[in-house]
Amino acid sequence: MTPDAHTSRPRRAPSSQVDPEKPEYVWQQVLDHLVERIEAGQFGCRLPNREVLASEYGVSPHSVARAIRALVERGLVVTLRGKGTYLT
Repeated sequence: MTPDAHTSRPRRAPSSQVDPEKPEYVWQQVLDHLVERIEAGQFGCRLPNREVLASEYGVSPHSVARAIRALVERGLVVTLRGKGTYLT
């Protein structure tokens, strides 16, 4: 995420990234976009927390949690309880 030029708050991901009408699950759409963002280097060493990502994508924290679980399974991130989710 990059800060907005006028505020210190991060910009929201485009809402068109998650479309509930698509045949893919919402968490899968979030996962695909997170992978793209990771590969593009949009995150430092740590992902934003689940609530922030859920707000950015306009989805439930549960959908984000499922997407993060898939990132862990792919070996792209590691989650440390109480500390956050870090890129590997």
